[in-house]
Amino acid sequence: MLKKFTASFVLRPDRKGLYLRIICDRKKADLSLGWELTREQLDDAMSAKPKPQNLRFAAILNQYLTQVNDVRLSLIRDNKGVTAKQVRDLMRKELLGIEPETPAEDPNKGEFVKFFKETIDSKATNGTKQVYKGALEALHKAVPDLDDLTFDDITLALLHDIDAKFTQMGHCRNTRSRRLQILQAVMNRACDYELTTNDPFRRFKLRMETTLKRALTIEQLMTFMKLDLPAKYELVRDLFILDFMLIGINSVDLYNLTEIQDGRIVYRRAKTHKLYSIKVEPEAMLLIEKLRGKEKLLLMADKWSSFISFEHFFLTRLAEMHTYTQEKGLLPRDFPRLTPYWARHTWATIAAELDVSDTIISQALGHSSGCATTNIYIKRNMQKVDEANRRVLNRILGINT
Repeated sequence: MLKKFTASFVLRPDRKGLYLRIICDRKKADLSLGWELTREQLDDAMSAKPKPQNLRFAAILNQYLTQVNDVRLSLIRDNKGVTAKQVRDLMRKELLGIEPETPAEDPNKGEFVKFFKETIDSKATNGTKQVYKGALEALHKAVPDLDDLTFDDITLALLHDIDAKFTQMGHCRNTRSRRLQILQAVMNRACDYELTTNDPFRRFKLRMETTLKRALTIEQLMTFMKLDLPAKYELVRDLFILDFMLIGINSVDLYNLTEIQDGRIVYRRAKTHKLYSIKVEPEAMLLIEKLRGKEKLLLMADKWSSFISFEHFFLTRLAEMHTYTQEKGLLPRDFPRLTPYWARHTWATIAAELDVSDTIISQALGHSSGCATTNIYIKRNMQKVDEANRRVLNRILGINT
């Protein structure tokens, strides 16, 4: 169906002469009319009272607009879904009597998605690749013909359409902005490689909003740990608690864990590629034994072939569990809807309440601190992190020391 259709006369600065500009569903195509005239002549011809010397121009342009409107009404009547280029060809025949040629395949068709995938492959870390893949999947849902787009098709109007579609899909402002930032990064990279000069983000504002702190109180976490849940919800609750007991380990790292060495989980963080080590406390070990897998340390790799599919399950099932506990009255109405990030933020918040220093909390979360060169030479004291985690667990489990 033809949704939006406009036609206007323009003088293109890059070429001489008058053009008829066709816009269908926010995509444009220009038809050269073979005339050369000035801006003043065009403005006067299109005015209510043209000057005598421009009356002939005015009459012809008005006739063209009448024919354009006839074509528009015909398309609406036939309920045809056409592109701006197809409409331009119809106008070329109607206005100039030139039969449209069979259009050749656009050699640039599909270049945007192809380059987006090349950009994903160029990323050094798997975590970044997954983020870019997630953004591309979201764009495919928002733009059905994404695979056919060229760089020039990424317009300001399309960005607004994508943002509106993301909103309809239920994405919050920060999620929308992050995914559009990735689209911007891909377009900037294409400009760097001199594949395009198109910069649709020049007039598009990306706005982030301050997120609320995602931390449970000690009382909320203790209540959550003691819930009597069906098996399908018990699994995600156990994974959330294990995540917390392992100092808010990122979900992708939790999925990829392979073994325990000398009572510690030693792994390289997917986000930073830095080697990291967490002491496995007895309470965490009980959960690990309950959730132990065959392919890797935990059972997620046995059930889900990729972290992406596991993460989708984890988030979806946590949301379902929230609805279930609310309907059954198991948790108060103000209990938040959890995501894995809540485990990480909750650990950090409780550690701060126990007067653990910001330096140790930062180290526990695997953050870099101070000068990068200094970090290479300073041997971090993991014993202080171990002690901090033990204090946090004691507080939650009600263990007096």
